[in-house]
Amino acid sequence: MHVQAEHRLEQLKRATDRIQREIEEVTEREHELRNVGSIKTTSHETVDFKVHRMPQALASGKLKRTTSTPQILETVSPTSRSPNLTPKMTNGVISTRTTPTPLRFATTPSQKGLMHRFLATRGKLYKSKSQNDDNLSSPITPVITLNPLSIKAFNRTLEIPLEPDDEPKKPLTRKGYVPVEQKIQKELHDMKERENELRYQRAFSLDYNVCKLIKLIRVNLVLSSRLMRSLMLAKSQPNLLDIGNDNDSDIYDGSSSLRSGTSTNTLNEDEIEREHKGKHKRVIESTKNWSLKMTSLYYRCSSESNNKRTINRSMKQTQSLINDYNDVKVPTARRMDLFFASGMRPIWMLEEKWANLMFSFGDVKTALEVFIKLELWEDVIVCYNVLNLKHKAVEIIEQEISKKPTVKLWCLLGDATGNVSHYEVAWKLSDEKSSKVQKHWGLYYFAKKNYVEAIPHLKLSVELNNIQEDVWFRLGYAALQIEDWKLAAMAYKRYCSLEQFAFEAWNNLAKAYIKLGDKATAWKFLQDAIASCYDCWQVWDNLMIVSIDLGHFSELNLYIKYILLIVLNNLMSFAGKVVLITGASSGIGAATAVHLAQLGASLSISGRNKDNLEKVAEQCGQSKPFIVTGELTNENDVKNIIDSTIKHYGKLDVLVNNAGILTNGSIETTNLEQYDKIFNVNVRSVYQLTTLAVPHLIKTKGNIVNISSVNGLRSFPGCLAYCMSKAALDQFTRCVALDLASKQVRVNAVNPGVIVTNLHETSGMDKDQLKNFFERGKQTHALGRTGNVSEVAKTIAFLASDEASFITGATLPVDGGRHAMCPR
Repeated sequence: MHVQAEHRLEQLKRATDRIQREIEEVTEREHELRNVGSIKTTSHETVDFKVHRMPQALASGKLKRTTSTPQILETVSPTSRSPNLTPKMTNGVISTRTTPTPLRFATTPSQKGLMHRFLATRGKLYKSKSQNDDNLSSPITPVITLNPLSIKAFNRTLEIPLEPDDEPKKPLTRKGYVPVEQKIQKELHDMKERENELRYQRAFSLDYNVCKLIKLIRVNLVLSSRLMRSLMLAKSQPNLLDIGNDNDSDIYDGSSSLRSGTSTNTLNEDEIEREHKGKHKRVIESTKNWSLKMTSLYYRCSSESNNKRTINRSMKQTQSLINDYNDVKVPTARRMDLFFASGMRPIWMLEEKWANLMFSFGDVKTALEVFIKLELWEDVIVCYNVLNLKHKAVEIIEQEISKKPTVKLWCLLGDATGNVSHYEVAWKLSDEKSSKVQKHWGLYYFAKKNYVEAIPHLKLSVELNNIQEDVWFRLGYAALQIEDWKLAAMAYKRYCSLEQFAFEAWNNLAKAYIKLGDKATAWKFLQDAIASCYDCWQVWDNLMIVSIDLGHFSELNLYIKYILLIVLNNLMSFAGKVVLITGASSGIGAATAVHLAQLGASLSISGRNKDNLEKVAEQCGQSKPFIVTGELTNENDVKNIIDSTIKHYGKLDVLVNNAGILTNGSIETTNLEQYDKIFNVNVRSVYQLTTLAVPHLIKTKGNIVNISSVNGLRSFPGCLAYCMSKAALDQFTRCVALDLASKQVRVNAVNPGVIVTNLHETSGMDKDQLKNFFERGKQTHALGRTGNVSEVAKTIAFLASDEASFITGATLPVDGGRHAMCPR
């Protein structure tokens, strides 16, 4: 194999050198063709005078003899002349066009005939037909650019006697004559095409396997971040790892993490979408036609609805298009212009698109209203099932069946009621030919984990329609669960032929072949799994185990290196997680936002100062946090913070309650207004925000981190209301942690000591007091210094990460030991 590779590389090198030599020859020939003489006309000297003056120029040294590039005898600026009156020279033919076209000569003295044709004009003065005989047009004077090798030829031509004539003599032209300038241009064009062809051949003379490797590298680079997010999301799902004790079963089983059968890769679709977006953008920006612009905007909405970063804009744009459809101000004539050619969609399709987008945002009730209006009963049934109103779904289905029974309706009735007899009715109604009936039937048992009953129906469904990717995937998974290795191998093999970038399917296919005893084939399938997901360390680990069994020891060090790199990079990763941070415009909140952005989190930052929030967003780099401004003491603003975050990202994984205020004062100096202000911000807003976020955190099994203070753990004089609010927040943390523990939602608090932020500036201290306060903090902390915001941000990230998966109800001090000393 090594010898063949070296031989192939040597062949590629020789082919590349040959093509390079041909390109150099083409370039050199093109350079020679462009180094030709030219004749330019002037208006104050005759041809005879200019030509006869060449020997004096040579004698005086004005024209240097050289063997490289042609020299210009003299350059004269053209003077102004009357338009359309001055003739010009074009390959020896007089023309009355105003713009002169140069006459090009070859650089060798063998082109003597060209000079004869030029001298046939004799450089005479010509009369204008519209003027008197005394009013003559300006004379023609050529500026000759010649190669020194042509000097002798010019000397010989100077001895030819010239006879004046009244009219210029036209040169004799033969049949099929092609001007020299056209010949040169044609040859230059041919040389350029040949050069491009040679470059194309050199670019594609690489071996096919090399091109395939380059493509795989590009695919992995694009998919790395996306697949990493799916991997981190899969950590929270049960039975992700199916690792046994023996070597044969020590294989990562990723099928349970994607039972739906949907692939995480959309590279080809994304490439197509980017190309379509460019076309749509050009049409939208360039056309003023109403139908074309509306159609282009519709297609752009459709492509953006599949991307979480642009789905919000897609929803708003779709709603705007619906309003434009209903706008009666646009005249009918303008609407009908190119109406049929543009392929414009009816308004009900736009409304369906908008309802589907609202459904994806979680606004099921709004989507349900639109679906009922459009009489899209299948979508209505889905909405009722999501809202746990299956009895209404059954009513709708039975109502439609009474009008016209269909196979689809009977299947939906079976899904809603869980009655298998409805599937039997649908099967008979289809004359036992519908793959959808068997699919619904099989998925009913699959959802109940009755894989033995599900497999016959799933097999029959793919026999009737063998391009159902999701059915093949579920069939393979069900076969793995009942240890039918041949069926699992067949199902996953068919699935991989339809979807080639699903690494879970390749990995499970390898596991099936290992169980069948064919580890060599399994090793090849694991290579395909690596190509589909380069950053999954479990697949690398499987490949390493199989390589040891097959004796492929030469690559073990490489496998171990990649596993260590991937594991180290994934420590405390927030890829694919949505984090909401309040009070993120400065201090601890801003530092936490920047730190979590570096760990790959999708951020939603909230605060009162929009300018400061935008500065924090710039520090977050490419993550581009979603900014929501609002006052936490306003209930509507608090509700808007949660709703906007869910609409933008579609979910919520971590809530960081960071916003808070500090006001100094004792029982003698404070009043109820100060007390209410502190508790409204530090306690009441946290209570409301947590209440609104809990339903979304339960869905994602997320967690909450409250930012309290060491004042909640220890008592200090001079800040009574603040200490009470933080103590209440600590108690709130412990109680909510117990309430949500059964829902797998963790709740913890961080209790910082004296941290250098602007919090103390807003408490009423001047610069001198603040300086003395921070200086005294070195003595009140056991570590002898005050803290910085990055130390608190890292603690928050730890409690919010999966590394703290067994910590809940904790109040973690980050105070340099101040809670233990409790000094003042």
